[in-house]
Amino acid sequence: MIDGYVTDRSFYFPVGQYNEQQRHQREEVGIDMNERKQQLIEEGLKLFAQKGYHATSIQQIADRAGVSKGAFYIHFDSKEDLTLSIYKHYYERLLKKVESVTDDNDPPKERLIKQMEIFNQSMMEDKEFIIMHLRENISFSSEVDAFLLQMKAQSFSWAKENLTGLFDKRIEPFIVDGAILMEGIMQGYFKWLIIDDLDVDPRRLAEFMVERMMDAVEGMLKKESHPMIAMDQLRNHFPTLEKQDPNNQVKQILATMRKKIDEAEMPTKKREDLHATIDLLLNEIKKDQPQHILFQGMLAHFKGHPALKKDCEQIANYLNIELI
Repeated sequence: MIDGYVTDRSFYFPVGQYNEQQRHQREEVGIDMNERKQQLIEEGLKLFAQKGYHATSIQQIADRAGVSKGAFYIHFDSKEDLTLSIYKHYYERLLKKVESVTDDNDPPKERLIKQMEIFNQSMMEDKEFIIMHLRENISFSSEVDAFLLQMKAQSFSWAKENLTGLFDKRIEPFIVDGAILMEGIMQGYFKWLIIDDLDVDPRRLAEFMVERMMDAVEGMLKKESHPMIAMDQLRNHFPTLEKQDPNNQVKQILATMRKKIDEAEMPTKKREDLHATIDLLLNEIKKDQPQHILFQGMLAHFKGHPALKKDCEQIANYLNIELI
């Protein structure tokens, strides 16, 4: 514990979208529903950071936001529901910032540095959220716990993708250890930035963190013959990863590609051809032993469609094939 805050809770870095249930929207007189909801999220976050979760009442949040207690329940079912919205709001905003600087044409190291710079800036700009997260090492609700587990799994996937880009196939047996080293460096610096309010240039810190992480991973690859923690152990730690085997992931990506094809402007014949390719690949991935070489050839049909490039790269990564 440092200055009253627990330091064993981590914060995670999303790399994918989550599916939020649609809430029925109603208007209040003279002010938009989303604006009221945003006020409640911001004031609730401030109070949680200042007073703690349990010491903050719904009435106090409503008073700070300038609404009635009844109006609070128009937007949120409970204080736990508000907490889940705070987490989703923060991570969605962070995700958008990361996506805005992510350029697939950048070398892997520069791409990671840009993303880390965004994380550093967010740590400095969103201190109230981080303090709320660190202040009480408690379970807010099963829904919040499930969301944080989802973010933790996405954070690992993000680390895995970046480490693979930097170290190619050498990192595969050590991917969990590499992700832990990466997370350890990031969490250590982030907590110092928040708790001790250090003034550091976000870009310089990002460059330094990436260099040190690469040094640590490179040393591990040179000196170690076996990983400390294997991927199977991680699947036991993340039940969601056990369900999401590579073939299931490929199915989900193909479904996403189909939607993108439907939304894109292209000749009808071309759309039909791409749909036929998707159908063929979906049938193949459902087999007990899908032929990866078939994917290698068929994915070439999606060349010339930039919106599908990242999807094809993810499939190639899951199936351990090279795109042609």
